[in-house]
Parts: sequence; structure tokens; C-alpha cells
Amino acid sequence: MNLALVSKELREHGVVVAAAIAISTLALAGLLMQLSDLGGRFLALLRFTPTMGVLLAMVAGNRLFAREYAGKTQLFLETIPVSRLRVVLTKWALGCVAVVGTIVLAWFTNLWFIRRTEVMPIVEALPVLAVVVAFSLSLWSFAAMAGVLGRYRYMIWLAAGLGVFIATAIVDLPLTDLPLFRLLGRDVEMGIGSPPMSAFIAPIVITVTCFTVAILLTTVGSGALPSALAQRMTAREKVFVLICIATTLVVVDLIEPQPDIPPYELVDGEHVTVGRAQASVLVTPAVPTDRAHALADTLANDLDELVRTFAIVAEPRVFIVPQSGWDRWYMQRASLRGTSGIVLKAAPDVPQDMLRAHVVHSLLIDATLGRAQREDRHVLLDGLAAWWPVRQDDATRTLWWLRAAAFPDRITERHLTNWSTTSEQLGDCMSQAVAFASFEALLDTVGRERAFDLLRELYVQPPDDVRVLLEASPEDRLSAIGLEWRTLAARTEAMLVRRRVEHAAALAQRVPMSARVEVQHSKAQGYSVLTHVDGPRSYWVLHQTLGPWTGEVGGHSRFDVTGASAVLPVSPASGTRLLVAVETEDEALGCPVRITATRLEVK
Repeated sequence: MNLALVSKELREHGVVVAAAIAISTLALAGLLMQLSDLGGRFLALLRFTPTMGVLLAMVAGNRLFAREYAGKTQLFLETIPVSRLRVVLTKWALGCVAVVGTIVLAWFTNLWFIRRTEVMPIVEALPVLAVVVAFSLSLWSFAAMAGVLGRYRYMIWLAAGLGVFIATAIVDLPLTDLPLFRLLGRDVEMGIGSPPMSAFIAPIVITVTCFTVAILLTTVGSGALPSALAQRMTAREKVFVLICIATTLVVVDLIEPQPDIPPYELVDGEHVTVGRAQASVLVTPAVPTDRAHALADTLANDLDELVRTFAIVAEPRVFIVPQSGWDRWYMQRASLRGTSGIVLKAAPDVPQDMLRAHVVHSLLIDATLGRAQREDRHVLLDGLAAWWPVRQDDATRTLWWLRAAAFPDRITERHLTNWSTTSEQLGDCMSQAVAFASFEALLDTVGRERAFDLLRELYVQPPDDVRVLLEASPEDRLSAIGLEWRTLAARTEAMLVRRRVEHAAALAQRVPMSARVEVQHSKAQGYSVLTHVDGPRSYWVLHQTLGPWTGEVGGHSRFDVTGASAVLPVSPASGTRLLVAVETEDEALGCPVRITATRLEVK
């Protein structure tokens, strides 16, 4: 160490470093007063070391290294008869004395504060001294290396801080479980022990590595690299740094884990747990205890077998809330806040097979983060949901085949791949029947095991990040088992042809139906939407206003009609786009059917 060089450093940087030490002293005094009643003997010291220690290390590294190269002072030092290595070692030693020495004084102050109220031999406090010295030495070594990096010094500090944040806030590791911060554990805070020797490996490695890097950067190549890094950032570098910071913040925000949300609970309900699945049904006057228990048991068995068959990782929780006065065909999933689970509201006399299908449909959507209802696989979702509740019920399966056989057109590939359009035109009951038929055709063509293998691949929970773009499409997965959408559509149509012959008598009993929707305009009343229906005596109209980019729709308004014609209770303006669907209950099929569905624009 060169005394003249030490004198120069003290004259140039002593005031700033002394001010940082003074601020640290005030902070330590405040911590001692504030935390004296919290129980930890050295709690104030362990709060002081990673906070004010970082401040001191950054100030010392910036003054002794970064500022020296940026202000060209280092070039002057290299002209005097002192080796570059000796200059660097002197600066490093001064910074070490400032940072580590301040921490040691903080330890002594904390020990004095403890001794005011209790007897504590200095020997018992020595392990704490070793811990804070090792920690502060690591901080200073890192700060010195960062100072040599010049204009990039704040980037490396930011990267270190971001790493700690990701580990604690996202990976959810306790701070004292991180390699360096293991030194500041609970046992050290109480002054009753010291961390294991393995905890000192990380600070030793950090100190040696950062010290070596700093020496190499400042001595190899005549110290040209630190001199180059000390220059101001160019415009391109500033843009690059800003982009890196923005990208990092976006990525961190995207990968932030969702908090554990407690499941929704029904207080007055029948609860049945089967395996990993739980089903609950609210007991009401319309759904007494025995019916509620039987329904809950059926749903729990459905879900448990489903998650086991398709290796679904979720633990399903479903809650059924009967709604007296509702249409028996209408079911609605409740929106939950702060709780998790599938909560369905339905009429007490809702058909059980359709309710069970709705539950399966909801579970698969949740388990796949919504990807099960993508257009390229939605027909398989609806098909499995309709088939699963009736897989062992031949009578109900026959009813579903009757409904599918009522489909008047020839099934084509377009019907299966453009499923949102097909569902909109057919309505819930008929579209589920067609999906059921296509699923039966899939099982009949490739066998249950190969079909289930396909569905296990489709219904696995996907990664909730960019990796989801790399997944294989259902079309590729179908090709892998020797099947294409066109072939599946042809197979479905062939099975429907046979079913139409089998159910010819029942289909002949259906009432012929037709409907049309038109828009009229008058100066007195403006625009009106009219419906004309032939066949049923009563029906209902579902209508919804469409936005410019509306695809698949839901949440219709309903208008019940008795008679052949009706005027909808809407007053659309010119340019409004509407979806109008006319439905009625078909006694032969035992469910509602959609007579027509029209998208129109008011002109």
C-alpha cells in the first residue's frame, strides 16, 4: 500500500465516503431504537448490513474505481512510479476498510447496546462478527468489480437485485435460504449460534471471483477495458439497455405465480368426495337432502374417473346451486372472485345428463387453461363432455343418437373444424348431439385406448408461456393415429345414416318447423326486428348485439313468444349487427332445438 496514494484518495473521496458512513450511523441508531423490543439481539445489525452495506459498497466502488477511470485520474496515476497492480490493490484495500470497517463498528455498537440490559460475553458475539464480515466482504468485492465495469455498473447491480427478487417473490424462496443470505439467519439474529460452515462457501466464492475479475480487468491489456467502459453510453447502448429492462420487467410480470386461491364453499349442502374430486349440491326445498346427495355422488364419481383416465393434475371442486323458477334447459357458470372451483346454477329439474356434461366441459376448460375450447379441438371437447356421463347408460346414449340423427344435412369436415359456426347454427342440444356422434365415430374408428391417448395429449395442462406455441395441433395428432378430420366426418356421416334408419319412426313424429327473421323500418318507429315461425305454437328468441370483431357469442337476451310472429323488444340503430336465434322445445327429441340462427346488419 502506498501512503501517498492513500492520502490522495482520502483527499479526493474522503468527504463523500464519510458522509455515507454518517448516514449509515444515523440509520443504525434508528434501527437500534426501533427494533429493540422485537426480541432479536442483533436484529438491527442484520437489517443494517444488507441495506446500508449495499449503499456504502456502491458509493465506495463508484468513487474509487468508476469515477477514477471516467475522470481520467487513473491515467495520471499510471504515469507515476507505482505499478498498476499496487494502485488497484490500494484502492481495493481502502474500500474494504470503509465498508467492512463500518460493518464491524456497527457490530460493536449493537453489542454495546445489548450490554446495556443484559450480560453478553464478547466471545458469544464473535460468530455474528464473522458472519457480517463475510457478508460485507462479499458486498465490497462485488461493488469493486461493478465499479471497474464503468457505465455498466448499475446494470450488474440491477441484475443482482432482480435475481434476488425473482428468487424470493416468484420462486417463493425465503431470503435466508439464498446462498449469501443464509449467513443472516434466525440463529445469528438471536446471537445464540452461527450458520453451518457450508454457508460460508458462497461468500468466499463471491469474494474470490469478484476480486480476481476486478484485478484482471484493471491489469490485463494495460487496463484498456476499464478505460473504454468508463465512457458515456452511446444512444444505441441506452436504447439496448432500456429494451433489456423493459423486456425483463414484462417477463417477470408474466411469470409471476398466481396466489393460492381457497375453494368456494357451500355451507348448507351435501358434500361428497371421491378420490381427488369433490362435488357439493346445495340443499333447497326443491332439491331435498337425498336428491342432493345422489347428484353430488354422481358428479364426484364422474370427475374422479375423468381425472384418473386422462391424467389431469387438477383436483376438481364442483358446486351445484339449484335456482327455482329457471328454465330447465338453462345452466350458468357463476363468476367467482377470491375463490376457486366450478359453481353452476341450474333449475332443480335440469336434465342430469346435460348437467353432468356441463360439469365435464367446465373442468376440461379449466384444466387446459382454456385451450380445450380452441376452434381446432372444440368438437372433441363437446363430444367427450356429452359422451362421458352416458358412457355406461345405453338408454340415454340411444336418445343422444336420436338427436344426432335429426341433423338434416350431411356431416362434412367443415362442420367439425368450424365448430363455433356449427354450434351457432345448431344450438346447444343439436350441436352436442353431433359432437357426441363424432366422438362415437372416433372411438369406433381407432379404438378407445388410442382415442384416449389422443385426448390425454390434448387435455394436458399446457405451459402458461411462449412454449405453448410449440405444441402439436390436433390435426397432426389425428394424423399420427392414422385419422384425418375428413375421414372422421365421413365416418360420422356413415354412422348417422344407419341411425336415421333405426330411428325413422321417432323422427317422423317431429313437427316440421321453419322460421325467418327480418328487419323493417318506418319513420315513426325506426328499425324493428321481426320473427315469423311456422310449426310450433310457442318458442323463444335469443338475441345479442355483435361487435365488429365478435366471433363465438354467449350471454344472449331471451324473449318468449306465443304465436306465429313477434317483434323483438329492441330498437337497433342503423349499422347495428345482431345475432337472432329462434328455438323451441322438440318433444320427440326431448330437448330444445334451434330452428334458425341469423346474423344480420341493420341498414
